[in-house]
Amino acid sequence: MTLPRRNFLTNASRVGWDLVSEPYDLTPILGTKFGGNDSLINSTITIDYSNVSSNAVYFDVNITIPEDLTANLTGSATFNFTFSASGGEKVSGGYFLGGSNAGTVWLDRGKTNGFDNPFFTDKFSLTQASNAKRIQGVFDRSIFEVFLDEGDFSGTTVFYPTQPLTQMTAGTTGLLEGVQLSVGVWALEAGWP
Repeated sequence: MTLPRRNFLTNASRVGWDLVSEPYDLTPILGTKFGGNDSLINSTITIDYSNVSSNAVYFDVNITIPEDLTANLTGSATFNFTFSASGGEKVSGGYFLGGSNAGTVWLDRGKTNGFDNPFFTDKFSLTQASNAKRIQGVFDRSIFEVFLDEGDFSGTTVFYPTQPLTQMTAGTTGLLEGVQLSVGVWALEAGWP
């Protein structure tokens, strides 16, 4: 855990009482909004953040799936993101909105070259009972943190590139008409002056 967080107990219907961890208000360190897309439906955006001195970004994804469309989404209905460097190193991840993997967030950090060990697990995933309505992520030089639905589920991982990853690509595929998905991406200022 690297971000300041708010922690509290909530009664999650599937698992009972659970300790929830969500990011504390990031407003004081939010920098320039690079943009995003209010309707990222079956399309892609690319953001170059090489001029951000902290080399850190925050993204916020909001998803609305009408009840009558939920059962019709297939396994190709996904939100994906990739953080990459000009040399080809990258960290990729995504979220399945339909099919047998619906509700699953995943991350692949195996395409970075700064560390190699047979005991290093380069991929992980987590499946929740229903689709997320919000996905938040903080990506910096070597740590990625993801939060689903205001912290109901969260994860932190490290990765080891040989050069800074300075480009983010986000996109969706397989979404049906009526599904709404918006993405915003902001630079994060250094927490230490």
